[in-house]
Amino acid sequence: MDRIWLNRMIDKAMQNARGRVKEEKYESFRRYVIYEEPVDKVSADLGIREGTIFQHKSSFLDILREELVKLLADLNDLGPMMKDSPQARKQFKRILEDYIQQQKEMRNTMISNAAPAPVVDRVIQFQQIYAKLKLDPSTPTIIYFKDINEINHLAVSSSITIGRTADAEIHIDETKISADHARIILSEEGLHIKDNNSTNGIWKNGRRVGENPLFHGDWIQIGDWNFLVVNGLNP
Repeated sequence: MDRIWLNRMIDKAMQNARGRVKEEKYESFRRYVIYEEPVDKVSADLGIREGTIFQHKSSFLDILREELVKLLADLNDLGPMMKDSPQARKQFKRILEDYIQQQKEMRNTMISNAAPAPVVDRVIQFQQIYAKLKLDPSTPTIIYFKDINEINHLAVSSSITIGRTADAEIHIDETKISADHARIILSEEGLHIKDNNSTNGIWKNGRRVGENPLFHGDWIQIGDWNFLVVNGLNP
């Protein structure tokens, strides 16, 4: 079978399998198997037992195989005697293992490529931009730019969504940005940023973070974009 064509069939089978299960089962499979997140983290985030995650993995793989067999049978690319034979089961197991490994490698490559280059003299550059804009230091604000010559800023009244979706407060239609990439939230404690399970992550002062408080002068990088924090938890 042609690998590219087969991967498209598995992509379709994955969509069909997802439609047959509760979102919890698909999400635990995606994060534990594809994203290779620690089982204890997936358990804590989704509020399910670790044993349930292992069960979800096995169950989802069975459903995925069923959907792939069904698609191939509908296209007459699978003989009726091959659907449930031991040989076919071994072959489909190997095919799905190869597909999952490809997905892992693609994700790791994307994360590696998305890691931002170190920012030289970050503090000095922040001070220069901050002074140029003459912002009110009492108003929590996010300065953001891709090109240093095209700087934007947005005051934070409650929360700001960053992503590719059209309704995101900071809309960035680029491949390194997920649809709902991150959210910056203002609470009584101050500002903090939260990664919404994005593909390429968020970086705070050169270090990848998940959910983190934001302080005045913090430098966030998402894809090729820079986000500077004015008046975070502390000025």
